[in-house]
Amino acid sequence: MLANKVQSKKLHVVEANDMQQARLHSSKSSSKSSSTSIFTSGSASGSAKSRPVQQRGQLAREAILIAGEELFARFSYTGTTLDAVAKQAGLYKQNLIHYYANKPLLYGAVIEYAFKPIMDINNSVGGVDSEHLNLIERWIDILAERLNIARLIMFGAALPESSANPPVFRDINLHGFQSFEVGFKRLVPNAGKDDFYHFACAFSGTTLFYAELMGQLTGTISKKDKAQAIAKHKKLILLSVESLIKTMQA
Repeated sequence: MLANKVQSKKLHVVEANDMQQARLHSSKSSSKSSSTSIFTSGSASGSAKSRPVQQRGQLAREAILIAGEELFARFSYTGTTLDAVAKQAGLYKQNLIHYYANKPLLYGAVIEYAFKPIMDINNSVGGVDSEHLNLIERWIDILAERLNIARLIMFGAALPESSANPPVFRDINLHGFQSFEVGFKRLVPNAGKDDFYHFACAFSGTTLFYAELMGQLTGTISKKDKAQAIAKHKKLILLSVESLIKTMQA
């Protein structure tokens, strides 16, 4: 508890100094503020002085996004407040608002941050059969490692028309669906649109349920047993995917 309070106070001082540094820079004041000594190493270069401050700001943003991902995934958009995210990140609320003025902006940034591994996969989809199956395996691994992604997807799917879902969420879903369809058509060239929807729903539903199950095992079994459970269930999912594809290819 004491460590959290110290961290919170330090970050608050950092953000205050950050804004003070910006004001000094914009006014081109030749005087030196005592607060800037925290971020400089004695160099007269302006870039050398500003770089540590920028790094502090980046650390603050990352702390906010990590905290936001955790809370939005646990309590949904409506169940999460800016106060809760700020507290989780070790910041004062006004520091958080300095970077993300309201909850919709924060949520959009969190979705983009959390979904980056999925987007990396989506951008790779479309290769030969074996590559596409490898990408499916990577998708499964990411969901097992990042349960928050699976939960954010499920919360978003539960309210697909909600104004709370930022444009980036819909764009990611659309792009991912289109990219995945390209890879699927390479595997099953004669498949129709309904076949793809069936495959996508079966695969995504299974993997999301699997990710949630793996998440529930955390803390209840040893790391070794959990690793074995993950490997076993991943193998079963891949077998079901391959079986479904073969059925559609017949």
